[in-house]
Amino acid sequence: MNQYEAADEIAMIVPGAAPDLYEAMKTKNPFKTIRIFSRHFKTIVDAHNLPMAEKCLHVIGRIYDKGDAIVKNAVETVFIFSLDLITDSCSAAERNQVMSKMPIQVFTAYYRQVYKTAL
Repeated sequence: MNQYEAADEIAMIVPGAAPDLYEAMKTKNPFKTIRIFSRHFKTIVDAHNLPMAEKCLHVIGRIYDKGDAIVKNAVETVFIFSLDLITDSCSAAERNQVMSKMPIQVFTAYYRQVYKTAL
């Protein structure tokens, strides 16, 4: 999956992101695309919309799993790196719910990043 296919996946689940994604596709910057997704995901989490957050996590898992090297790098560098900030507004129980719905491959990358940073 390339950056354009990833943007299409995101636009299907987060329709409000479509105009921003269209602009990001013009710049051919997958990092910007994932930043837009992360911003919208944070809005969803801040609204405590856990069913929608679960759908978004499923999409980011599919993007990470099927993405090319650049898209995977963008997910790791932008989305996974910002997860703690995104879930900062949640209670501990909500944060645990969000993290428990995260696809295993994304959670593994998050876990690796947390421990790599902590060392």
